[in-house]
Amino acid sequence: MITYRPARAEEWPAIIELCVQTIRHVNNRDYRPDQINAWVSRIANPGRMQKRIREQTVWVACDELTMVGLITWMTTGYIDLLYVGKDHQGRGIGSHLLRLAEVSNLREGVHQLESDVSLTAKPLFDRRGFETVQQQQVVLGSVTLTNFKMTKRINHSFD
Repeated sequence: MITYRPARAEEWPAIIELCVQTIRHVNNRDYRPDQINAWVSRIANPGRMQKRIREQTVWVACDELTMVGLITWMTTGYIDLLYVGKDHQGRGIGSHLLRLAEVSNLREGVHQLESDVSLTAKPLFDRRGFETVQQQQVVLGSVTLTNFKMTKRINHSFD
């Protein structure tokens, strides 16, 4: 059974590990090895991850004691991270995490969500009603990755 809860500050190593494993084993369908390596180098920065946990809302999805998904967002409604582990893809975890962000932001008076979404995650965001604003080329070190600026207007309906 999957449970959802706020992350704890001391969980940053497990959060980094989930992100890295997802990038290496899920996002590798859509990105080249050099792009994956650049992305992993950026996400695996302990100081940066600890800052995210301090400054953003972070929720995790757990299967028993194992962290299998996570989402982070800012008070502005910007969704920074959304990852679901390779063995838990396609089970509705990403959709549930996005719903948590929608409900929480709406309660805080935020009526629009925004995110920079990977090629891999774009179909999920499309299904959840996000609209593509533009395709982007993001430079990480010496490589460029394609992602999409996406937004969603939220109200009382969370289907």
